[in-house]
Amino acid sequence: MQAIKLDNVTFEYEEGIFAVNGISLEINQGEYIAVVGRNGSGKSTVAKLINGLISPKSGSVTVFGMDTKGKKDIFEIRKRVGMVFQNPDNQMVATIVEDDIAFGPENIGVQREEIARRIDFALKATNTEEFRHRPASQLSGGQKQRVAIAGVLAIKPQILILDEATSMLDPKGRAEVNEVIRRLNKEEGITVITVTHYMEEAFEADKIIVMKGGDVAFAGTPEEVFSCEKELEECGLALPRATYIGNRLKEKNIIDKNAKCFTAKDLEVLLCESFAKI
Repeated sequence: MQAIKLDNVTFEYEEGIFAVNGISLEINQGEYIAVVGRNGSGKSTVAKLINGLISPKSGSVTVFGMDTKGKKDIFEIRKRVGMVFQNPDNQMVATIVEDDIAFGPENIGVQREEIARRIDFALKATNTEEFRHRPASQLSGGQKQRVAIAGVLAIKPQILILDEATSMLDPKGRAEVNEVIRRLNKEEGITVITVTHYMEEAFEADKIIVMKGGDVAFAGTPEEVFSCEKELEECGLALPRATYIGNRLKEKNIIDKNAKCFTAKDLEVLLCESFAKI
């Protein structure tokens, strides 16, 4: 089922300077999409267009058939599309974690008994149950971001957008958040769109969309995109470190040229296999 459609969409923050320039995209329900690109490529603008935070200058953005330009639909769209931003501190509105998670459903008129059930679900889904009664100020960056995701989940969205949601976190915090995202996509069937400049995160996706200068430069599966090293460089992007090292080793015939190598774990396995043959 089609969840999101962008049809020849343009958007400009300044007159004549297009942040998004006539792009068309289709995203199906349950997909995990990574949107990558340099600063100014338009990737965050795409995220805001999908959530209806901004409206296209031309073209259309529809979410489950509802047009983001339609005032009567925008409230329903924002109930279905949850968004997590870069800085978790900017998203927290209550002192205690449980109260912060309750804020969203309270504001859309959910009954008290249902709010309690949603808090339980969101805490469990993000592995933050132990923080339920803790002040948010006592949490680490990764823990705060997981609570921010829990707050979005309490609204029961069908689509979760993460706009550079791990960029302010250390490697441990990023790993915590990404593990939650993967589980929500696989186990809960939530459509995930992650906007990121960490290429290592993109290989978790079903599909990667590469942005350049407000356009979609190219798109494909991680395997397809990471095989286009030159094209990625032209977009100002680099391969994940393990993939880059793997490619250099393939060129020197140290590992099998047909072997897949996206992650550090993949590379470790391939090297162990290669050295075992020596």
